[in-house]
Amino acid sequence: MKRILCLFQLSIVVLFSQFLYGQNAGDLDPSFGDGGKLLINCDNDAKINDMEILDNGQILVAGSCASAESSEGMMVLLNEDGSIDTSFGDDGFVYISYEDFAFTEIDAIKVSSSNFGNWWAQIEFGAKQLNDQTRKISSCQIDSNGDINPSFGDQGFIDPCEANSFAGMWLTTEPEFSLYIACNLHPTDGISEVDIRKLTAAGLLDIDFGDNGLTKVVDLSGNDHDIIGTSLKENNQKLVLVGYEYMPETSTQEAFAAAFNTDGTPQTSFGNQGIWLGNLGSAAFIQGADMTNNNSIFLGGSVWNGDLAMYDKLIIKLTSSGELDTQFGNGGYSYDSGDDADIEDIKKILDRMYVTGEIYTLGKSSGEWQTSIFLTRYLEDGSVDETFGDNGDVITDFEAIYNYANVIKVYADKILVGGYKNNAIEQSMALARYLNDINVSVDNHKENTVGVKIYPLPADKFVTVELNGNIKDKYSVSIMNTLGQVVYQADNSMGPDVKKLTLSTTELSPGLNTVRIENSENVITKKLLIVN
Repeated sequence: MKRILCLFQLSIVVLFSQFLYGQNAGDLDPSFGDGGKLLINCDNDAKINDMEILDNGQILVAGSCASAESSEGMMVLLNEDGSIDTSFGDDGFVYISYEDFAFTEIDAIKVSSSNFGNWWAQIEFGAKQLNDQTRKISSCQIDSNGDINPSFGDQGFIDPCEANSFAGMWLTTEPEFSLYIACNLHPTDGISEVDIRKLTAAGLLDIDFGDNGLTKVVDLSGNDHDIIGTSLKENNQKLVLVGYEYMPETSTQEAFAAAFNTDGTPQTSFGNQGIWLGNLGSAAFIQGADMTNNNSIFLGGSVWNGDLAMYDKLIIKLTSSGELDTQFGNGGYSYDSGDDADIEDIKKILDRMYVTGEIYTLGKSSGEWQTSIFLTRYLEDGSVDETFGDNGDVITDFEAIYNYANVIKVYADKILVGGYKNNAIEQSMALARYLNDINVSVDNHKENTVGVKIYPLPADKFVTVELNGNIKDKYSVSIMNTLGQVVYQADNSMGPDVKKLTLSTTELSPGLNTVRIENSENVITKKLLIVN
């Protein structure tokens, strides 16, 4: 109990300190790295492709350490303040190589907080190997010490697939552990496709998925269009692959999303027989995606603006049936013009969207292109949230010519962006952490008309959320743990007909949690103490 009370008191001190020193949402977090920024070097050039926030607040980053002749996949474990946990691997670093291939790169990692066998955590990554023109996509499993599990796949690696590039990965733990991996294939004598494989906990193909463990995404027109998958998501029995498709006959590039059932068959009720294709008539690149619990899909990327001769930030919102959500932005599309920018990743947390990527500028003195990392926050309707940063935007550089962002993770009170910086001499992993205000920006002014009771407190095995008062509309319920991560979310689950919601707390983290009950007009927050 003392530990929980200290956590609560610490959060109050942090919030008070932010107020006292004028720190706002979008400001760099001074408690992380060097004033909110962190660079990580190896013997050669390093970069971050993906990262995960662990249950204990540590940060696992993954990417590569590369020279002109070779590269290794590299993982680094950081403490919450950005310092390296030297107990992981070799002084905090783990290097991965694959067979006789000169180049290995970790494209993605996924972490399971559940225990399988003797493993504390399972970290899945898609490794891209190159040897001349040969590329393969594989995966392995790592324990908390940084050791490869030799019983996973064949001597620790799954059977690799021949591929042109990595398209996405997703890990699920319910009802049992399984791993989806997507690969892009562009044969010179056939139609381009994206292959999605499902693997069991042992690293073997799940023969009940698709055609003996494999399903394919191809262009419905039958033409040889280049289909590029960039992100793979799974939620509520729906598997969604997103990316873009190049059409040589019109020299255009369109956004696409493809939905599948968990057995690998297309969800024919989604889009056109399982595929949604954008109608932008220009060059559209989709790099990131996120899904909500009601299966809404958010796509983030860029689209060519011919009038300004630059790329606009682009966000698309699709419904669960693969249609544009016309209440979002301009008929389902949100364009953010004025900057030559690419969105690389997108996250939807509660009533905000966060995107990160690069802004391109022409150096006045050098006359050469330079890049800066941007972070932008949007409201649910697709408009820029002008209360965040500088009218919705935050720009960050690492004293380098080129600054790139590849991945974003969002807490309740923090936002973490990972990528790399290149100053033409060396390339380093780069992280920036910013302050967020989901917890402190909550509007409780209508709580006198709609009340919320939460009991028992503290909660042991279950907790009940009860609405009372003037209840006219449906409410969504979400729970955030002590790290500010959303651990439970149920959209439109309460309302005039359902005033009580009883949840099991056995899958929630002990400690001080925050319950958020909201709809379009009202937001109510309550504290929930769990003592499992």
